Amino acid sequence: MMKKLIVSTLALTIALSATATSADAATTKKTTFKDVPKSHTMYKHITSMKKAGIISGYSDGTFRPSKGVTRKQMVGMANKASDLKPIRKGRKFKDVPTSSPSYKRVQKAYRAGVFDVKPNGEFGLQDKVTRAEMSKAMVKTFKMKYQKGYIFKDVAKSSKHKDYVSTLYAKGVIPYNKGKFDSKKYVTRAEYAAYTNRAANPSQALKPSKKLSKTPIKTQVKPKPQSSKLPKGAKYLFTSGGDERSYSYPVKISGGHKVHRIYVKPDSVVVKFLYKNDKNKNDYYLFKYVPKNDAYYWVMLQPPHMSDGAIFELMDIINEFLPLVRE
Repeated sequence: MMKKLIVSTLALTIALSATATSADAATTKKTTFKDVPKSHTMYKHITSMKKAGIISGYSDGTFRPSKGVTRKQMVGMANKASDLKPIRKGRKFKDVPTSSPSYKRVQKAYRAGVFDVKPNGEFGLQDKVTRAEMSKAMVKTFKMKYQKGYIFKDVAKSSKHKDYVSTLYAKGVIPYNKGKFDSKKYVTRAEYAAYTNRAANPSQALKPSKKLSKTPIKTQVKPKPQSSKLPKGAKYLFTSGGDERSYSYPVKISGGHKVHRIYVKPDSVVVKFLYKNDKNKNDYYLFKYVPKNDAYYWVMLQPPHMSDGAIFELMDIINEFLPLVRE
């Protein structure tokens, strides 16, 4: 009888433990978003801001961290994260009437200087926020003291956001990111959660890896390739994207097709040419060679009725530019 009692008690204890564990798991699940696992780089910032009641997710239980944050969402977060004080008078916005649920929050954020009016007289509730706009919004929201200087090579002296950007960097809100700020790039919901958490909680701030410079950061321009290395008739034009060099090479290949551009990258050579079709009209096509794979590719589409002779000529042209890949 005693043995049966012990077994029954043990079974009940296990059942209760399992129930408690399930309840704990359910509670834990409610405090996170199903699309933000613990392995997410911004997990701690997102969960911290959610617990603080500054951010919220969607009705389906997601946060959508990669989605661009909107002006409406940022206004809501700014109102929750800080006690916004007016520095100017309010104004009317075409798209935010007094009957709008966002009216009071928008007015409060505008008066605090967090956001400005759009050129068309609207506030732009659903417009995505650029990194440049975010820099001003963050500094104004948290009333940061300006830290003047330069750190990013793509933020010029003429930029009206330069002081906001340098302040955020000096305060450890934004990372160095290899010296690039990307002013026109949209801010994601995950990024903004991280920036807000670092600004609101200095203990979470980054330690600046470099000091601010008193003068703008100069962009290092790669030296122009020596003309002696170029095939006869080729001319260097420009370098784009940091590592793609463009050349003009006005030659014709079998079939009346004309080479338009040569693009030399660290890992490939691409020939852009005008294909003369049956209607005597020209269409652009790209022919690519990747040395690492020792393979040729048509980029996107292959021209119809291209002769083998013309293809071999394209290969010969690529071979002429191959030495530049290895520079």
